Amino acid sequence: EEKRKTKEYLKRKGLSDKDVDVQTAVESEVTNINASNKQESDAAKFGTDFHLMLQKIVDGKSESECKSGFKLIHTYGDEFVNNLYKQASDMVIQVKKKHPGAMFYAEKQFYSKAINPELQKILKTIGNIKNINGKYDLIVIDKEGFVHIYDWKTSVYKFDEWNDNKLRDVKGQLGIYAAILEQYGLKVGSINVGVFKTLSNKRDDGKTIYTAIESDGLHALD
Repeated sequence: EEKRKTKEYLKRKGLSDKDVDVQTAVESEVTNINASNKQESDAAKFGTDFHLMLQKIVDGKSESECKSGFKLIHTYGDEFVNNLYKQASDMVIQVKKKHPGAMFYAEKQFYSKAINPELQKILKTIGNIKNINGKYDLIVIDKEGFVHIYDWKTSVYKFDEWNDNKLRDVKGQLGIYAAILEQYGLKVGSINVGVFKTLSNKRDDGKTIYTAIESDGLHALD
């Protein structure tokens, strides 16, 4: 119905049938792109808020403070956010139990030049990349001085269900993170992912939101 009204309006403006069809197709595609970008934006906001919650949990903040930064609470509701906090807290507790007496650094930004030959080789296979910037979700330095990398992942699949492409991409990303640390003389003890399995649902307004999140635990990468 909306497309029909658009076509009638464009014809009244003096466009030919062919031009009307082209214009209508373009406008439809723009609408689809805008809707897609909005969904991606909402997903990005969720990821940012969730990582901020995890950071505060690692830093030992109170439950209310950890939840306060979750700006999408009006979208998801108190019950969802309460469960999200519980799943995230349980994950962080697992990490801290693995590394008693260690130092924990969450959401640390890095900017690095690729000075290590091995790292340069890795980056050359990706493209002509000389400088890298990003953020570690969690760095743990144990009592022996080894560094352990942890990265938080939300996924519609459990870790054991990831396909080869997904595993390769994640290992590649975190392998670069490890190489950055090693080029400055740090010893990487392990590389790990903490996986949160998601269930989602599309609402009447077309927006896809998570309906549930459950911890799939910690997984070491070879």
